[in-house]
Amino acid sequence: LLNIIRSDPLLESLPVILLTARGKVDDRIAGYEAGADAYLTKPFDPEELLSVLEGVLRRDAFVSSGLDAAAVGKNKRESTSNSEDSILPMEEIKREI
Repeated sequence: LLNIIRSDPLLESLPVILLTARGKVDDRIAGYEAGADAYLTKPFDPEELLSVLEGVLRRDAFVSSGLDAAAVGKNKRESTSNSEDSILPMEEIKREI
């Protein structure tokens, strides 16, 4: 399924977090090689999931904004505040968990 998502131009940039019972190193590597942005094994702590979600969304906001590594380093505080604008639904997600 992840290979299909990554090959579709409309979906290829969609962040994907794998939540799975498969926790062996080979399984994790296969997930990342298939294009997963993050990989969590069950059971997982809800706080860990929230942290991963925030990180993936923050990284996606940086990529979407077109910032290069130098700009991120120089404007980290400004970039972080801009990326937080795209994470507004996180409070809603926290309530659901």
